[in-house]
Amino acid sequence: DAVTLGNTYPITATPKTGYTFSTWTANPAANATFGNATTATTNVTVKNGSVIVTASATENMSTLTTSNQYDAGDPGYEVPAASVNSIGYETTATITATTDDDYTLISWTLTNCTRTDGGADNATTIIVRSNGDSKAATVTANYTAKTLVRLYYSNTNNWSKINAYLWKDGSGSDNNTWPGTEITNNVEVIDCEKYYYYEYYKEDHPDWNRIIFNRKYIITQDQFG
Repeated sequence: DAVTLGNTYPITATPKTGYTFSTWTANPAANATFGNATTATTNVTVKNGSVIVTASATENMSTLTTSNQYDAGDPGYEVPAASVNSIGYETTATITATTDDDYTLISWTLTNCTRTDGGADNATTIIVRSNGDSKAATVTANYTAKTLVRLYYSNTNNWSKINAYLWKDGSGSDNNTWPGTEITNNVEVIDCEKYYYYEYYKEDHPDWNRIIFNRKYIITQDQFG
């Protein structure tokens, strides 16, 4: 805009979301002076020729801490790994949860930050940004223990080798490969009787509803429905 040399004009900078005003600068610097270059609302006096006045802002950064809902020393658990330890409204962090075979990731709890990845509640990897206010942000991975299913076989046929074949009605890639998993060494004594067992986590194979104990070519009746 055209201005009159020597005159003073009011100026105001409005930072975008997640940023805080920093300072005013003039280019060339000798062509203007500011009443207070470090306040968003101030005055500028144009002294010589043309000048470009620029408002600068800095992104509000928040420290980022990750955790899980279990004690830090719990076996099999690690704090979710974050790509950076501070985030802003535009500076994001990618966070990846880890778990062992005994637990399932079910959700995330976020404080002073927001997910931007649009993934499922139980996504292993998420992307977060701050709320833009510099408050410390925390991200917690929430797990639940898986359901252990143990199926027993009484070896009344005195087989020297026992397999357990798990499957579901119909066909599918989730079915075991025949003759299944050997369980000869999986032994538990119950009421003075020796039983062989196969165990798995229900969440890993939710559709399994049949089991055949077998010696590869000799089988028991289909069980467990």
